[in-house]
Amino acid sequence: MGYLRTEVPIDDPNFGKVDICPCRQSEVSDRVRKRLYRFSNLDELKHLTFDTFNPEGRHNLPSHQRQSLKTALEASQNFSHNLDGWLLIQGPFGCGKTHLAAAPEAQEDPFASAAAEGHAPAGKRACKAQRFHVL
Repeated sequence: MGYLRTEVPIDDPNFGKVDICPCRQSEVSDRVRKRLYRFSNLDELKHLTFDTFNPEGRHNLPSHQRQSLKTALEASQNFSHNLDGWLLIQGPFGCGKTHLAAAPEAQEDPFASAAAEGHAPAGKRACKAQRFHVL
């Protein structure tokens, strides 16, 4: 119970596929989010936020390297707000890559945000227009 099968012709790509019932979607999404968070070990990095990132660097850096850190910080902040495309952070050991990668999680839980915004497979949006069987 709690799963739906769409009645479609045998040649339809959705034939035989099972979807989670919309009434259980938030429960399943929450369970997945918690599991992913547990595997991520992000609890160890909670102190790494955008506010604690030092764009001046830890040493007396030349101006072009300080500018590079500021650009990386801005790109990471923009990416965390838009979540569009990919963000590649590269650099030598100790330059702040992990800090910038962990900072969005410290600000807000992206998995919870996606669930709250109702991101679900396309078939769920057309639920009322199709006939389903409860399995």
